[in-house]
Amino acid sequence: MILPTCEICEESYRSESRIPKNLNCGHVICPVCASKLFENPEVKCPTCRQPIEVKDRDVNNLVTNFGMLKIIREIEESGKNKKIDTAGPTWCNAHQEVAKFICVNTDCDVKCKLMCRTCEEFGDHKDHKRGLLRDEVNMLKAILKKSEGRLSKFIDTIENSLRDFEKAENSLSSDSNAFMDTINEIKGHYDSMRKNIDVREQKSIEELGILAERQLMENRNKVGALKSGHRYFEDKLAEIKRLSLLDESILINEAGNIKSMADATESLVQNPSANTPIPLSIHNVKVELPKFQFC
Repeated sequence: MILPTCEICEESYRSESRIPKNLNCGHVICPVCASKLFENPEVKCPTCRQPIEVKDRDVNNLVTNFGMLKIIREIEESGKNKKIDTAGPTWCNAHQEVAKFICVNTDCDVKCKLMCRTCEEFGDHKDHKRGLLRDEVNMLKAILKKSEGRLSKFIDTIENSLRDFEKAENSLSSDSNAFMDTINEIKGHYDSMRKNIDVREQKSIEELGILAERQLMENRNKVGALKSGHRYFEDKLAEIKRLSLLDESILINEAGNIKSMADATESLVQNPSANTPIPLSIHNVKVELPKFQFC
């Protein structure tokens, strides 16, 4: 968890040297920026422009934000950029207060949808409709879980198809049992004619090899496309899993991306068989055998 920063100078707050201070408008500022602010003839909040009242213009008379200070101390003790409690509250980036709500206004163009009490009463989301953060997070996680399951199942379908292609490729190899069985079938047909068929027999065998090679190349082209799709869908699955592990605040900001990804996944996996070509084996290669009439 990264240390909160002053929204004026963007320097990280510290438990000793840069303690977060509350302005009477509800915004938080560091002592350094507050000192510079008090040098102006008229003292106003840099964020909302409300007049600031403080005794003797003394930074020490500003109220310390003890809630944020407690978080800062815990972060400092646990190590830089380390999460303290994955189940802890979600904080509003603008006011460093607990955010329990999310803006659900369809025409809201504010990037961060998290809402704390200050956002709701004075901030960018004033008079906006709100929803419970927990409900929205649960909905997004449910979407991710469903997409993960659907995409995993679709990838399994591709992997099964790849195994079928591997079997078909083995059968199309000239040293496979299936290939040899087909050659023996051709030889049996020609042996039954007994006379003057050696040349035609060899020609038919060569034709089989050509057709099998042609089908083999076609199958390999399909395998290449299928493997490419397999890698693409694995990347999508990894992206879904990565999003599932994000902090709630980041997850909310990714809501549009998550829903679009889920819709695309749902559309893709509706009919897996339509997106996975069927391999053709030696049994699909037909050699036209001549018919002889004997007197």
